[in-house]
Amino acid sequence: MKHLSLRISISVRSDEVGYAQLLNIAPSDIRDISILKDAAATAVWGSRAANGVVVINTKRGVVSKPVLTYTFKGSVTKQPDAIPMLNGDQYSTLIPEEYMNPTGTPLPQSVKEFQYDPNDPYWYHNYSNNTSWIDAITQTGFIQDHNISMSGGGEKARYFASLGYFNQKGTTIGTDLDRINTRINLDYIVSDKIKFRSDFAYSYTNNDRNFAVNLRDIAYRKMPNMSIYEYDEYGNNTGNYFSPFSNIQGSYGGLDNKGKVIGTVNPVAMANEATNNIISQRVTPHFRLEYAILKDILQATFDVQFVYQ
Repeated sequence: MKHLSLRISISVRSDEVGYAQLLNIAPSDIRDISILKDAAATAVWGSRAANGVVVINTKRGVVSKPVLTYTFKGSVTKQPDAIPMLNGDQYSTLIPEEYMNPTGTPLPQSVKEFQYDPNDPYWYHNYSNNTSWIDAITQTGFIQDHNISMSGGGEKARYFASLGYFNQKGTTIGTDLDRINTRINLDYIVSDKIKFRSDFAYSYTNNDRNFAVNLRDIAYRKMPNMSIYEYDEYGNNTGNYFSPFSNIQGSYGGLDNKGKVIGTVNPVAMANEATNNIISQRVTPHFRLEYAILKDILQATFDVQFVYQ
């Protein structure tokens, strides 16, 4: 059969976040996935598809009574065992030895971070700890994926509708993803020659990410003898994060051009308090009209899709 086709596609944004929205299709809604390349792709999408096109076909209604389907997938995620690191006592022993090895000169008394001097209570309480920073920012993650759909129809009209909710809590504190997606696919057969199809999809994504993309790297480099929370001179936990700006490993130099934090801030404070939230929405109405000019020989297709996000 020969086909005459016209495709109109309008998109208001095409960036990294927008591209990620293309993946916001519930797996339970997918009927099949095919790859078009070379002439098969350029015939419909033009020169932009020269490297190939991934075509995702979603489920559609069939002639049947209403069928209601619910699926659930869940899993628990854990980080692999961390790289073995020195504890605070071992680290505080190593640094003065490394300093003294080349020249035999001991570490200056002015460097109070490794003195363990109980007569200097502020420094003693804040720099005499055994902190595992990587464990302090790690949590057990989980994934839950709920999907409910209904399909059915008669000889003329058929429908498929679905609603999905996806939630993932990451294995690093401060990371979380919520997504809601819904879809309605309608088919109407006017006659043997005319068929009309409309699809409507909507997705909402709320993505919480760490402000520092290298947060786990910072945790591995942070001195393990430092306290997570600041202690006063009487040894009382103030509840404030310990993140000195004028001492060793307490500076914050901002972000580089890749979003990495320059400096070694308190990673627990960064995980709990700093925000990097992205909220995105995508609406995709799609309309398709097929007209068989000569049955099984020549068919014209009018295909329009709008994307708003």
